[in-house]
Amino acid sequence: MTVAHHGGYFGRYLPSGHLVYVHRGTLFAIPFDLAHLKTRGTPVPVLDDVAGAVNQAAGQLDFSGASNTPGILVYLSGKAGDPVRALASMDSIGKTQTLLTTTEAITPRISPDGKRVALSMGGNILLYNLERGVTTRLTVNGLLNNSPIWTTD
Repeated sequence: MTVAHHGGYFGRYLPSGHLVYVHRGTLFAIPFDLAHLKTRGTPVPVLDDVAGAVNQAAGQLDFSGASNTPGILVYLSGKAGDPVRALASMDSIGKTQTLLTTTEAITPRISPDGKRVALSMGGNILLYNLERGVTTRLTVNGLLNNSPIWTTD
């Protein structure tokens, strides 16, 4: 195992050539050399107020985009103990938009095409359509349906 950077959790490599991670509710980015598995430069704060669970090393965010597209970030705002949190998006130029608000912790997972977000909320899985701003429930039993993932099929 190679340690690329100390002092954060929920590290993800982006097609832009950056390693992003969460530290104390802030999303940081640092240039990353994928061929040598090393960071280059200094971490830069990208977004403050990102929800996460430090004890589980889980950031409440997800990315979509290929190296030839701008991509999009979805994230749950807030710190531990906040009564209301917002699911928001941020585009490649840093413009943020609130998509929905909730009092529940959710796990957002953006679709590979960047058009929908799967959410676990209230024991169910929901789909949020980013283009239409509409939420559709996929499950109906409310029984611990959580941590949605997208598959290629």
